[in-house]
Amino acid sequence: MNITFCGLTSLLVISGDDSSHSKLQDVKDSRLSIQLSRIGEYIIELLSECVERPLTSAAYISLLPAMWSFLHYPSQPSLSSRVLHAGIRHAINVSSMSTTLKEATVKFVAGIVLVNVALPLSGLVLSSVMI
Repeated sequence: MNITFCGLTSLLVISGDDSSHSKLQDVKDSRLSIQLSRIGEYIIELLSECVERPLTSAAYISLLPAMWSFLHYPSQPSLSSRVLHAGIRHAINVSSMSTTLKEATVKFVAGIVLVNVALPLSGLVLSSVMI
């Protein structure tokens, strides 16, 4: 698993077309669901280990499409909530000495707040996130 794979899979999820649903599509959806579970756990692990092995700002920015895809298209609501929680906790814990990374995390959290006010993220409510 790597960050590039996470980004590519998130693009697949975001660009998915549900208009033609077939048995083959069900198989693809189940495989994609398994991959999304793995990607979600990978993102949570990366964001949680930032103290021991800090993420670069480029790596974090590369993860953003995957993180947004979990928030907008949650195939598993509990995993989506955990990704959101990890993203917010990571933003809080990132050192302000890393200005580029801190700026990216603040923009991510601000984006979540703004989008949630205008259009709730698939039922994820920020007030339910306990930090």
